[in-house]
Amino acid sequence: MSTRFFALGLMVSSLLLFTGCGGDTVKVTGANLEAFKSAPPEIKQKWEKALEDDKANHYAAAGKSYFELLRAPNLTAEQLQAVQNAAAALNQKMYDAADKGDAAAQKAIDELRSGAPARPR
Repeated sequence: MSTRFFALGLMVSSLLLFTGCGGDTVKVTGANLEAFKSAPPEIKQKWEKALEDDKANHYAAAGKSYFELLRAPNLTAEQLQAVQNAAAALNQKMYDAADKGDAAAQKAIDELRSGAPARPR
């Protein structure tokens, strides 16, 4: 279990670092959107809420939901990939907005950095 949390912490840190540095655009695919079709109701609801917050540029709320989903037990490989893609796309959008002077995006970056899950030791 601690290996999984270490891997998730490393992945989240990498997403925050690399998506803020430019590069290729990350996109959520149709397959990513379908990955939660058969998920348990509470997981499916959290995914849909994260996507709604993401679409509405509620960066911090979406980011927190993606982090929670990454820590959810029993995600399929497809669901994990979907959350990773969505989180990366959100971070890219958020950093791009902050670079253009969006104060809400910068506030969300600061909030997510201070509340990001720590890597287990």
